[in-house]
Formats: sequence, C-alpha cells, structure tokens
Amino acid sequence: MIERTTDLRDTVAVLQEEIQQRTQAEEELRKLNTQLNIRAAQLRKLTGEITMTGQRERRRLAGILHDGLQQYLVSAKVQMENISPSLPDERLQNRGNGILKILNESIRITRSLSTELSPPALHQGGISAGLEWLARWMRDAHDFDVALSVDAPDDLSDDIRVILFESVRELLFNIVKHAGVSHARVDLCQTAEGLQVNVSDGGNGFDPERLDPARNSVGGMGLFSIRERVALLGGRFDIDSAPGKGSRFSLFIPAIQPSEAIRQ
Repeated sequence: MIERTTDLRDTVAVLQEEIQQRTQAEEELRKLNTQLNIRAAQLRKLTGEITMTGQRERRRLAGILHDGLQQYLVSAKVQMENISPSLPDERLQNRGNGILKILNESIRITRSLSTELSPPALHQGGISAGLEWLARWMRDAHDFDVALSVDAPDDLSDDIRVILFESVRELLFNIVKHAGVSHARVDLCQTAEGLQVNVSDGGNGFDPERLDPARNSVGGMGLFSIRERVALLGGRFDIDSAPGKGSRFSLFIPAIQPSEAIRQ
C-alpha cells in the first residue's frame, strides 16, 4: 500500500511538472505571438509611411511642374503670341510660329507628366475614380483598353489606396510591354476578409518560376516590389501564368480599418 501511494505521488509530481512546463511553453508562445503582432503592426505602419513619403514627393514634383515650369511656359507662349504678328517679315513670323508649337507641346508634356506623377482623381475621388482615370490614360497614352470592375469603398486609407493604384498601374505597364495584347481586365472587390484585386490578360504569358528581379526579366523587379509591399501589409501577391496561356495577377490585402490617414 505504501509503495502504491509512493508511485501515485511520483506520478502526480511528474504530471504537475509536465503541466507547469506546458503552461510555461504556452506563455512563451503567447509572448512570441504578441511580439509578432506588434512587429507586423510596425511593418504595416512603416510601409504606409514609406508609401506616403514617396507619394508626397510625387505631389511636390507635380506641384513644381504645374505651378512653376508650366506657368513660365504659358507666360512665354503669351508673350510670343503678342510678338509674332509684329515681326517684320514672313520668315521671322514662321520661326515665331515654330517656337509657339514647341511651347504648346512643352505645356502639354508638363501637364501630362504632372498628372501622371500625382493623379488628382485618385486623391480627390478615391480608388474608383483613380482606376477610372488610369483606364482612360492607358487608352489615350498606349491605345490599350482596360475593362474595369470596382466594388470597393472609397474611404480606404491613403497608403492602401496608393499601393493598390501603383500596383495596378505597374501590372498594366508590364502587360503593355510584355503580353503582346491590347487589352486587359481589372477587378477590385471587397470581401469579408479584405480587398481582392485581379489583373488579367490573354497574352503571351510566362513562367513565374523564371522571374529574376536582378535582371528585371518580364518586369521582374516591378513584380517583386509589388509582392514586398503587399507582404508588409500582411497580404499576398499571387501569379498564375504559363507561356502562351496569358496571366492573372491577384493581390489580397486583409481587412484594415478605414483611415486615420497618415497626414500629408
């Protein structure tokens, strides 16, 4: 009887030690998960800050073009228009008209570049208006048609909105350069889990395993950059493609509360 009691006591002691060890392990795991969540939140914040820093610089450059260089060009054009008719001979008038053509083209280029750097539609009208502007711009600038479907809120945080816009623009550029087609499709929708964006084409396709960011193969650097930015937001970027079978690029960003936007 005494021996059985001793065995039972030893068994209880072993069980208590195992329970204590398991409790300690669970506590350590909880601490690690907390640290990982904090680190993930810090990375998301850093990604947003980096994104908005780049966007603020784009807007600053766009402002310089619009309020600085463009205004000087317009002023030069007005003065040339006043001077040209009073030039003494036809040869000088023709040269004056040539200068006016150069000034008009310079004004057009600066306006276009200013808008490309920082599309007003994206900042004033949200992601829907920004993607609609992008579709129009792709048609006008590259004779490239974009079938667009957007079913997402426009109260996204500034950093998420910019990352989505820049990612879609980069993907469409890659299609224009490499896919050998004149049209693509963009679908943006919100699910219970977050935002889903699909950019697809029926073009040349490629082997995703052969992407080489160092050599920028098939837009490798641009695709790598998209994957890194989306991953830092806790999302993922998937590529479904094969030679001769077109491509489908899918971005998923988990649900994030609408903006207390990073101040610009």
